[in-house]
Amino acid sequence: MIAYFNGAFINEEQFSVGNLDRAFQYGDGLFETIAFRKGKIMFLDKHFERLTLGAKALSFEIPTTFNQEYLENNILALIDKNALNEDVRIKLIVWRKEGGLFTPANNQINYFIKVAPFAAFAITEISKIGLYKDFRLHHSPISAYKTLNALPYILASNYKKQHQLDEVILFDNQGNIAEGSASNIFWIDNGTLFTPSLQTGCLAGVMRHNIIQKAKQLNIQVCEVLVSDLNFETLDCVFFTNACSVSVYKVKDDEVVRRLVEFE
Repeated sequence: MIAYFNGAFINEEQFSVGNLDRAFQYGDGLFETIAFRKGKIMFLDKHFERLTLGAKALSFEIPTTFNQEYLENNILALIDKNALNEDVRIKLIVWRKEGGLFTPANNQINYFIKVAPFAAFAITEISKIGLYKDFRLHHSPISAYKTLNALPYILASNYKKQHQLDEVILFDNQGNIAEGSASNIFWIDNGTLFTPSLQTGCLAGVMRHNIIQKAKQLNIQVCEVLVSDLNFETLDCVFFTNACSVSVYKVKDDEVVRRLVEFE
């Protein structure tokens, strides 16, 4: 596969970083996972907005040439060079250039883009959910962004695998429901759409944002909440979303979910 690194197309197998690289040494970076469907990059404006805000929070110096148009042009070129014409998963990584210890020598960035085919978008039913409480999330100046330190989600996903679960729910340090192992969580109760507040330390998911906006357009009341306990059996629906997938745990009317998560 061909990838894109610091302005040049390269063979992905040839890409490597040195032992002093800050992503390797400190996880000093951000990433975005973006879907390409029906011939277009989905919600690139929102992904770029989140990336820009995250870069500002980490004091990265983003070149003026590294803008949304530049990304779009090179992502599309990368998809074309890899002859991918169905659904594509795009991963964009941005990290601080080598130099310094905990105190960086500079705030300039490296960036890397890779693409890969993935299964067509679908709403998938799941049946086994667990509660993961060994590692708690907390709200911080960077908690809303996808940093290269993904340990809470790795540990939660490993727990999910060990216990043969379809999904697990993470909590914040106050015991409030925060999100899934790689997804934001929503539930519908008596016609109202609920999702955990960003104050729990959950990610500010692009799909999360879009579903909230879509619900408002459909005149569905939306509540971003702090809640420590849910009786799933009394709810109309529970579902998990990220840029590339939607998983439904319990649903009485999947048409409502479909209207919320399907975007052109």
